[in-house]
Amino acid sequence: IQKTTEDIRRYRVFDTVVTGPLFELPAGAVQMAFGGHIRDDKLVDNPVKARTIGEDFTAPAAIQNQAAYESTTRAAFLELEVPILDNLSIQAAARYEKFDDLNLRTTTPKLALRWEALPTLAVRASWGEGFLAPQASQVGAVNFNTCSSARDGTDQLTGVSFIGVDGCTTTNPLLDVERSTLQNIGFTWEPLDGLTVGVDYQEIEYTGRIFTLTNQDIGTQDFINVLAAIGATPGSFSRTPGSATWEAARAYVNANPNPAIIRDPLTLRASRILRQPQNVDQMDVKTVDLQAVYAFSWDNWGDFNVAIDATHYTEYLLTEFSGATREMVGFMNGDTGKAPPLPKTKVNYTLSWMRDAHSVRMS
Repeated sequence: IQKTTEDIRRYRVFDTVVTGPLFELPAGAVQMAFGGHIRDDKLVDNPVKARTIGEDFTAPAAIQNQAAYESTTRAAFLELEVPILDNLSIQAAARYEKFDDLNLRTTTPKLALRWEALPTLAVRASWGEGFLAPQASQVGAVNFNTCSSARDGTDQLTGVSFIGVDGCTTTNPLLDVERSTLQNIGFTWEPLDGLTVGVDYQEIEYTGRIFTLTNQDIGTQDFINVLAAIGATPGSFSRTPGSATWEAARAYVNANPNPAIIRDPLTLRASRILRQPQNVDQMDVKTVDLQAVYAFSWDNWGDFNVAIDATHYTEYLLTEFSGATREMVGFMNGDTGKAPPLPKTKVNYTLSWMRDAHSVRMS
């Protein structure tokens, strides 16, 4: 294991919250929460000695110096809970955030409804928008001080492996924000003393989700772009030098160089890959979540707690730049960095026991 950096991260955070009732309605008091937040995040990236003097065998072409990234975030939020009936209430919230160093600002709203249909059953629904700003260490001018030999991926344009190609992971000066919309409906049921069951159905739409693309992602995207430009398909494209599609591809690549993958003008073989965090495509995720907890005591044996936490993906659909859609659920997704391995269902079981000063937990 080779350590390439010695990072130091410093946080300074200030929070303040004011809560209390505003005024009375027939069903109860309108509750309010208001607050402010300031966060300063500084990352100092200190490369180890071998890399600073250019003797890191995984990055022989680069001499890396200390780098520092800093980001300041200011935020304010307001939440209101309005009782409509004795068993029905509405929550409304808004959060304003300003990212000083990134010159970004946003306001995200949220609405939620809670109905206690029975003393043991509560039904809820919500809608909200999300906003994720890039980290300070992800935004900035391109640099070639963090390069090493690529160890995976195949170039679909040339059919040649990327192994051994100079691969650089760097910041992106054009990185934008990640936005999302979330809808949820669910219930909590307590049929027995100590037993709580919760079920939620969620739909999440991500736009411009932030990912650092893999070598394979970059090569695949470049191949798709070239095919679209020359009017070819994977089936009709020929890698034989002199063929019509090969010469058209070579002419296009040389006239429209891709900064993410530098190629030889004659052979089109990659000589350098630039891995940057990017706003990739759109993702639509639909899940059903189950949480069940049963807590009980058994004579003098102590207290027991049994829990199940499960997520079932009904959809994890990726809409790529080309407009094509791809289902990511049920696949390892080893050819892309846009999604992790995604089983259709994930379940965690937990059993715990506690008595006096003794406890055991199995999961």
